Parts: sequence; structure tokens; C-alpha cells
Amino acid sequence: MLARVSEIFGKEVYTINGKRIGKVLTLTLNVETKRIAEVYIYSLDSKAVKKYNLEGRRGIIIPYRGVRAIDDIVIINEIKPLEIEREEESEGYESFETGEKGFEEIERIRRRVSAE
Repeated sequence: MLARVSEIFGKEVYTINGKRIGKVLTLTLNVETKRIAEVYIYSLDSKAVKKYNLEGRRGIIIPYRGVRAIDDIVIINEIKPLEIEREEESEGYESFETGEKGFEEIERIRRRVSAE
């Protein structure tokens, strides 16, 4: 699966079961392996917020191995509720909280890159 990284930003994210999760904010790269490591998803769907207990969160971070396809939208594996995933930190999904300094930094960088 090949896609220009800049073309992935802002794409809608759905599970393989057709449930909208949100939009791609940014990606993290593993510089040692030269591979995408994580996908940051923001603008969460209200149903996803409720289902995955994400109240007060601005988004989630999923491991890239959970991405099934990228085209007009991004399709990911079905995600588990955060309570389960927190127990399996290395395998699971993380969330980032409202107002977190790192989120604002990511958003600032994304806007700068999109403008170039």
C-alpha cells in the first residue's frame, strides 16, 4: 500500500465494519525502520466517542499495523474500548486529551506542512 503522506492528512477514518471514527491528523515515523509507526486521529465521531469512552479527548493514536487500506478514506481494524487497550499498552490504542500541549504542536506542524 503506497500513498503520499501529505495526501493522508484529513482523510476520513472508518473501521472495517463501516463505523466512522474521525479524521487523520498526522502520522509518526520510525526513523530507524523508515516506516509509519502510528496514526493520530482527531475530529472524533460522537458515536465513536461514546462507544470507546473518549469523552474529553480530542483524538486517538493507533498503531499503523491497524490500517487496512488507504484510498479516498482510511480503513482500520475495529478498535477495542480504551479500558481493554490500556492494559495492553504496547499493543493498544492511546488517546490524547483536550488541551494537551503535544496535540497543539502536532496541529501547528500539520498546518505548516499543508500550507507549503
